[in-house]
Order: sequence, then C-alpha cells, then structure tokens
Amino acid sequence: MAALAEMTHRNDTLNIIAPRAVGLAEFAPAYPADHAAQLSAVARAAAAGLSRRPISPVLLAGLARMIELSLMLASGAALYLWLLAPEAGIDWRYAAPLVGASLVAALLIQAGRGYALSAFRASSLQLARVLIAWSIALTPFAAGCLIAGIGGDYSTAWFGAWFLAAGVLLSAFRLWLSATVHDWTRAGRLQRRAVIVGG
Repeated sequence: MAALAEMTHRNDTLNIIAPRAVGLAEFAPAYPADHAAQLSAVARAAAAGLSRRPISPVLLAGLARMIELSLMLASGAALYLWLLAPEAGIDWRYAAPLVGASLVAALLIQAGRGYALSAFRASSLQLARVLIAWSIALTPFAAGCLIAGIGGDYSTAWFGAWFLAAGVLLSAFRLWLSATVHDWTRAGRLQRRAVIVGG
C-alpha cells in the first residue's frame, strides 16, 4: 500500500510540473536548426581580422635591439674602412671603442625603457632616448682617449663621423619603427584578441 501511495504521489507531481515546463518552452527564442553553425556578419569580420598573425612585443623589442646594435657597429666599421683603412690599414685598437660604445649605447637604451612598446609608439620620446644614450655612450670613449694621452692614436674625424652617421641611422630607423608600430596597432597585430560567439 505504501508503494502504491508513493507512485500515486509521483504521478501527481509530474502532472503538475509537466504543463509548467511545456508553458515555459514558448518563451524560449526560436532558432533555426543550423543556428549553432552560423556566425553573424560582425563575428565573421572579426574572425577574418584574426587570420593575420599577431606580432610579439618581446620579439619586436629584441629585433629592434639587434638592428640598432648592427647599425652602430656597421656604420663605425664602414667609416673606418672608408676613412682610415686605405692609408693606415687595419688597426684593431679601433675595435674597443667600436664594440664598447655600441654595447653601452644599447644597454643605456634598454635601461631607459627605449625598447618598450610604448616607446616605439612615441616617436619624439623614443628618438630623444636613443640619441641621448648614443651621446652618453660614445663621449666617454672619445674623451677617455684624449685624457689617457692616446688621442693621437685615434682619429677624431672618425669619432665625429661615426657619431653623426650612427645618429642619423638610428633616427631614421626609429622614425620608421614608430610609423610601422602605429600601423600594426591599428591593424590589431600587437594586441591579444579573442572573439566570443554566443547564442
């Protein structure tokens, strides 16, 4: 008898709940059968924008550092080969200021946050940081040669030409980099992006 009473109670409960559940179904939005496979025009456009590969800011900073170091080294070496090597031959004493000043300049730019993404976007700010770092790096090497009494062993014309040439190359590179970073930012390639599609 107890089992029969329990079954009767369950049937009565189902008879009360079922109509209510059926009534709620009419409030649910009617979607086509293939709705889950469809994307709106906005979602499709966003997904198409994501098809371009993003650019890592860390990779960009490392690449900019390598390019600037190469510009400083290459400009100094090229000027040495053009101005001094034809008459004096290869003098390896020039390697110390050439490599030393270039590395110190790169470290000073790094210390001044010159390789941060925000610095790449601000052309005037980043250009000032780079040129100040280059001036601070090269001046002690040139002054040190004169103070140590070995100024005659180094060409002041080479130091001056290298200072100007590297400054111009670094400025041109930074201006190009700033414009390129602005383009990449507008295109969304320097941001982490996601498209959330829901029903």
